[in-house]
Amino acid sequence: MKNNLPVTDKEITVNDDVSILSTTELSSTIKYVNANFCEGFGFF
Repeated sequence: MKNNLPVTDKEITVNDDVSILSTTELSSTIKYVNANFCEGFGFF
């Protein structure tokens, strides 16, 4: 398994009604993320 560094030790809190979704291939390649994932982790 690939070692994804650096680890930031940042915790992101979200409301209970927010769903964060991502899907990956067996090789750990990210195939899909929803808008909440992108907003929460800075991909927008």
